[in-house]
Amino acid sequence: METKLVAIGNSQGVRLPKSVVEECGIALDQPLTIEIRERSIVLSPARAARAGWAEAARNAADEREALWGELPPANATDDDWTW
Repeated sequence: METKLVAIGNSQGVRLPKSVVEECGIALDQPLTIEIRERSIVLSPARAARAGWAEAARNAADEREALWGELPPANATDDDWTW
């Protein structure tokens, strides 16, 4: 499939066929990110700020417990630790 660059005011743009936009799951007026990779332009749906942070924090808490196990309380003395 080919298309051409078109003038849009002082900028330039590309018209994308509706079928291409629908196949990519992009909605009209949805924010997009633009990347340049090896002389190619890549458009992707923008991720919401902090998307996935809550789940990552929950996973990190689960992993921390698995890694550290039971820790002595914050007010522990040297006698509470195994050296």
